[in-house]
Amino acid sequence: MEKKILSINTCKVLKAILCLFVLMHHTINVKHELLNSVFSILGPLAVGGFFFLSGYGLIVNYKKYGKDYIKKLLFKRIPLSYLIVVIANTIYLPIYALTVSTNISFLNAITSILYISFSKHFIAFYSWIYFMTDLIIYYLLFALIFIVIEYSKKIKNKIHIGAVVHFLILLSIYLIISLIIRQPLSLRAAFCLSIGVIIGAFEEIMCDFILRFKLLIAGLITIIFVTLFLLYDIYIIEEQILPILFCLLLIVICTKVNINFKPLTYLGNISLYVYLSHGIFVKLFKHFFVLSPFVLFLLVAVCSILLSSLIYILVNLVKRHIKAKN
Repeated sequence: MEKKILSINTCKVLKAILCLFVLMHHTINVKHELLNSVFSILGPLAVGGFFFLSGYGLIVNYKKYGKDYIKKLLFKRIPLSYLIVVIANTIYLPIYALTVSTNISFLNAITSILYISFSKHFIAFYSWIYFMTDLIIYYLLFALIFIVIEYSKKIKNKIHIGAVVHFLILLSIYLIISLIIRQPLSLRAAFCLSIGVIIGAFEEIMCDFILRFKLLIAGLITIIFVTLFLLYDIYIIEEQILPILFCLLLIVICTKVNINFKPLTYLGNISLYVYLSHGIFVKLFKHFFVLSPFVLFLLVAVCSILLSSLIYILVNLVKRHIKAKN
């Protein structure tokens, strides 16, 4: 029997829940300090969760398809991800002009649409697009590591070694740059994708252990998480450590659990479109109306889900048309 920690259905449901976390984080701001802190931390947790599921998906697909998956990653998935960034920035340019500033030069527009963030002309038309650009970097790192490992005949246990190397290289880059700039590098939930890669690589070994001690492990992680959340208001804890603990808790709770709830499964299917489109409605509603946080959340959720459903239908129609031609 195959020992997979997460089923496809469970991953989709988790994406849906994380998607709702993002919407709440970007729309709900209340006066109650503790409650506001909860909504505030949902952002890093959601990003960490999405990165973790992406990393888990990367290694599971690599285990299944090998070199062919690396080729697909390099020549299809990464270019497509960058195209999504360009399209999203193009759409958000007029939204930015309407709600923030019309003082946008041609150079501003080009560097920002292409997301050349190191340029002095760069403007973040849609600041939350960083999720996609960070993801591209992690994809490239994953592909390069496993290309090297594939062509190294002396290396045994390539999947396990590659997963650990991915984490160590990312950690080294993070620490070196943080030391150079003398502050923690602003890469939200940077290690969660690597955690997903490691869990996927070692899931056959870990599965029985997690199932045997599920309650104990979940209890310990929860205690550590709540303690850090309540007692420490430190950047690196909020942006790095809590997302990692959250991902570990998701693993323990969801190991060998097949969650199949159709509304959430559907929302999981369109979660990327919701993430990319919800900012349009957040910006427009905040600019033109004064709304209570929970009304804003509901309006943004409904509008972004409707728009994302339309995009999802159109994308599937295009895919079917391409397949039929081929």
